[in-house]
Parts: sequence; structure tokens; C-alpha cells
Amino acid sequence: MDLGLHGRHVVLAGAADAALAAVAQLLTEEGAAVVTAALAEAAQCEAVEDEVVDAVVVVLPPAPPDAVDVLTDPATLFTAWQPVVDTAALYRAVVPGMAARGGGRLLAVLPTAVKAVGAAGGDLDTAVGLGLLGMHKVVAAEHGAQGVTANAVLRGGLATDSDVADAVAWFVSAHSGYVTGCAVTVDGGVQPSVF
Repeated sequence: MDLGLHGRHVVLAGAADAALAAVAQLLTEEGAAVVTAALAEAAQCEAVEDEVVDAVVVVLPPAPPDAVDVLTDPATLFTAWQPVVDTAALYRAVVPGMAARGGGRLLAVLPTAVKAVGAAGGDLDTAVGLGLLGMHKVVAAEHGAQGVTANAVLRGGLATDSDVADAVAWFVSAHSGYVTGCAVTVDGGVQPSVF
């Protein structure tokens, strides 16, 4: 299926890991111009670059922000509130350009721990993750009429990097324009949930 990503400018911001590499690979194959950006050590970024075809890895998000069509944030487990602050700054930088051009996609990739209550040591993961999901709800409400969507993929269970990449690809595609403010769990049904 043609995802309608040919020529779209995609920034993958967040952790420099295998999941990001799988997402970058798939979106590149779909014709998107992909840049991966990680607030990480340069050595980690270089490791991802070796695995990604036709993608550029930088340490900080590239300019100009008004040219970004798709921004994803593949996050890992959290140890501080900084991901919320970083993501808010990125969104403020790219959303006006998306809205001016008639649309764009924002997507977070988060652990299913954001929905877990009572997991040992999971309080910060849950709090920060819910903060990010709340931010997506606000963007969805404020910019949905301008064609900007904001969703999340929650990774857990035995989900592979490919499983995550497939879910991300659909959410950032031309086929998901009427879906916003959602968080979809990709875990094979491991974590029981009513939402």
C-alpha cells in the first residue's frame, strides 16, 4: 500500500536505538526524506547511522523546523522530566509550519509502562508518559482542524522493532488523517486494558 510519504520531510527525534532504525528504514523505503535526531552521545548516533539507508543522523534536531511534515519521538523508559520539556520545545517549533502547510503528523513511541499502575519503580515512567500523552491531546484539540494529528504508539510485550515500525508508518501516513488524540498499544494483547 502506498502510504503517501513520498517527498515528505520526516524527523525522528528521541532515543538512538534499534526501534528508531527500523522506523527510519521503513519510512525511507516509502519515499520519505528521513532525518533521525537524538539527544544522545555521538557514538550512539553513529551506530544507528550504520543501520539506516539514506538517513542522516545528527545530535540535535535539524533546521528549519517549518519544513517538517512528520515528527516522531521514539522514547524509552524515563529517568527524568526532561523528555516532556524537550518534546514540548520540538512541538512548538514544528507545529506552526505544519498548520500553515495544511497538516502534519506528530507521534510519540512510548512504553506500555505509561498505563501500568503498581509496577515497581514505574511511577516516573507513568507520570512522564502521561504528561506526553496529555500534550498530544492538547495538540490534537488545538490543531486538528488545521490537519495536524498527534497520536502515540505504546510498545510492550513481545512487540518487535518491525511491529513498532509498521504501526508508526500507518500513523504518519496519508491514510490516518482523521485519527488524532489516540494512543494505540502494540503488545500482542499482553497487557489487559479497557482503553
